[in-house]
Amino acid sequence: MEVLFRLLRSLLTFHGFSYHPKCIKINLTHLIFTDDLLVFTRGDLPSVQAVDTCLSLFAAYSGLRVNPVKSNLFFGGVPAQLKELILSTTGYVEGDFPNFWGASVLLPKGVVKKINKMCNDFLWGIGEGQRRMVFKSWGSFCCPTQEGGVNIKEVLSWNKCLMLEWIRKIVLDLPTIWVRWIKAYVLKGVSIWEFHLTAAYSWSWSSIISYRDLLLASVGTAAAAHQFLCQADYKKQAYDLFRDKGPLFPMHKTLGDTLNYPKHVIIRLLALQNKLPTIDNL
Repeated sequence: MEVLFRLLRSLLTFHGFSYHPKCIKINLTHLIFTDDLLVFTRGDLPSVQAVDTCLSLFAAYSGLRVNPVKSNLFFGGVPAQLKELILSTTGYVEGDFPNFWGASVLLPKGVVKKINKMCNDFLWGIGEGQRRMVFKSWGSFCCPTQEGGVNIKEVLSWNKCLMLEWIRKIVLDLPTIWVRWIKAYVLKGVSIWEFHLTAAYSWSWSSIISYRDLLLASVGTAAAAHQFLCQADYKKQAYDLFRDKGPLFPMHKTLGDTLNYPKHVIIRLLALQNKLPTIDNL
């Protein structure tokens, strides 16, 4: 893989190769994963052939050859006639971009609400095809014990905290390809706190900026937001900042500690708040 890495890094020396237009500022030619390789190039035949030559050279060194049947070319903004020429010349097949997001990327608000509703229905409201009687709202359980809950994280609020991680990466200028790319092609020298969003930007970036605005509205200033994200426990503090607060529950200490079974804690909590079903209460 070290040999392959060095060959791909030297692609610019291969005849005809040109960077992908969105990769030239950070000199990005490829990404290597455990069992996958992504190569980025300009959408023209000489560039693609240069990559093919590079991979053939690697095959001559190592005996590891690319299987065209298991490999794909992904196009963006390439005319149909040129696309067909590249495919017929190289022998690769065209691939489709996967229609999903990685686990640590983004969750649309609609998806988060559906997850929240699923948790609500499955764990609280629905059972065996029939709706059970609800004696206490699910949201009231998603509070600390001091507020009459059982410390279950509320999905919508927790998702907001996780989204701040992307802003934090930029603020701390972490040495990742994503941060380098965002600074080169999106921010373009502008601070994340001063960036103005337009309709031209993607849904994912618009979502990140919306959470930036939420943080600014919650703490007041860009300086305070910057300091907030630099804290080691910022996610815990952000969750407390974003979640709905409940009234103080004076008898929370009677619920016991973490060694209790959750079922026992919930029954005790319902009893203390006079929320038990009538038969159980009797």
